[in-house]
Amino acid sequence: MVCIESKRGYLRASLQHIYQHVRQLYAQILRTIFPDDPLLTQFLAVSPHALQTLTRTARNELCESCFPYKNPILRAAIHALKYKGDRRVARKYATPLARAVIRRVPSHAVAITIIPMPASPYRMKQYGFNQCLLLADEVVRIVRQERPHTRWGIDTTTLIRTEGTMSQTKLHKAARAAAVMHAFTTTTTFAGKDILIIDDVWTTGATAR
Repeated sequence: MVCIESKRGYLRASLQHIYQHVRQLYAQILRTIFPDDPLLTQFLAVSPHALQTLTRTARNELCESCFPYKNPILRAAIHALKYKGDRRVARKYATPLARAVIRRVPSHAVAITIIPMPASPYRMKQYGFNQCLLLADEVVRIVRQERPHTRWGIDTTTLIRTEGTMSQTKLHKAARAAAVMHAFTTTTTFAGKDILIIDDVWTTGATAR
């Protein structure tokens, strides 16, 4: 029985390894056929130090944003993450995001639950990924190294997006709030938990609230 379970574990690990290689190859083929946006190329070439100089933190008691979305280079990177699932962007953005997370979390914190803003069923069917989960994966990878004494977890089941919403790009603040008012539900309570929500774009904060 132990031998069978061991073989199953080895097979599962091998298949995951093959899957990751196939995904990387597929991404390389796509980039060959459809070259990156020149602005995205500039973003990917930016050094960590130079990227830090582009950081412009905006924050209040509830939310914190690391980069100005109006910057065309950063906006091109967010679009590549949001609509193409570009993990290169997630990895690059993860470091400043992780710093923001660590600033928010007390050093004595025992356990933190990170919730990637959920995608609607329609978006998941259309794109097949949640860009906020890609960001959360990379952020947790870093914060676990920086704060190993804190238990970091990603929760994708408690907060559920039940409705898709129209693009909020051109909506004013009140309209944004109305658009997302009934778009989410929870499967259980957050009482007693320390949570952080990761979203890709923060404009008015309507979705986070």
